[in-house]
Amino acid sequence: MYNNVEGLNCTNNNRTTQPKGFTNIMSVICSVCSQEIKNYYYLDFYKNPYCTTHAGQIPKCFSCGRIISQKTTRGAMLHKDGRAICNICRQTAVTHPQQAEQAANEVKKLLARITLDVTRHSIPDRLAAWDEMCDLNKCNYAERPIGLAVSTYSGNHRFMKEIIILSGLSRLHFSSVYAHEMSHAWMWLNHYPE
Repeated sequence: MYNNVEGLNCTNNNRTTQPKGFTNIMSVICSVCSQEIKNYYYLDFYKNPYCTTHAGQIPKCFSCGRIISQKTTRGAMLHKDGRAICNICRQTAVTHPQQAEQAANEVKKLLARITLDVTRHSIPDRLAAWDEMCDLNKCNYAERPIGLAVSTYSGNHRFMKEIIILSGLSRLHFSSVYAHEMSHAWMWLNHYPE
């Protein structure tokens, strides 16, 4: 989102105007450099304002999309593959098989309640690094996939080999990707056309 700071009275195009001689007590402060923003600025999804000079220069969290700064996220961790994960999302990051299994079981129960039940099928799931995910991405649906539902068939019988999710996502992000991949599994196992 791109805004302009000129004052307090909003107009239809998200620009604001300030009366002459007005002391700007409600000035917009950049979430990155903590300086007052005098002109145009951006907002991330969480409405954190930041200067146009930071656009494209400061990373956003791979999981939640927040602009990363000490003020907004208390910093971040950089993965070997280049993804940044903010310290807010890092608190719930799914990096171990036990965490993945616990989150996956919660998602399976939720999906079963809305009739996307695949619990009678034993579908292994696991975490993987981005380079492995890219190697396994045979259909090339995404340049850098974050989830894959790997399926196979023998004659008229369809099987799910496994669900693979990118390691290091926040629990919420992991769960949403897992639910997406499980919907592919449900469709495949219920003979939805390819």
